[in-house]
Amino acid sequence: MEDTAEYGMGILKARTPVRTGRLRNSWFSKIESWNSFYFSNSAPYTKFVEQKVLMASHSQPEIDRYLSRALDENIEREMN
Repeated sequence: MEDTAEYGMGILKARTPVRTGRLRNSWFSKIESWNSFYFSNSAPYTKFVEQKVLMASHSQPEIDRYLSRALDENIEREMN
């Protein structure tokens, strides 16, 4: 799960526009359990930038695909 969270953080930061760097540097992830985590941003204007740029919305499918592959690989490894 940690590797997927790191991957997702990289994708989100890469898609985040930079003027001062505050928005990009305000991303964080929280792993809640072995199968649950989320991303958030503490910059107060995040939702306004998201509405224009869709950085999180466009990142979600890619993060989901990465997580699915990682889970498949872990299951395969455990089965062998």
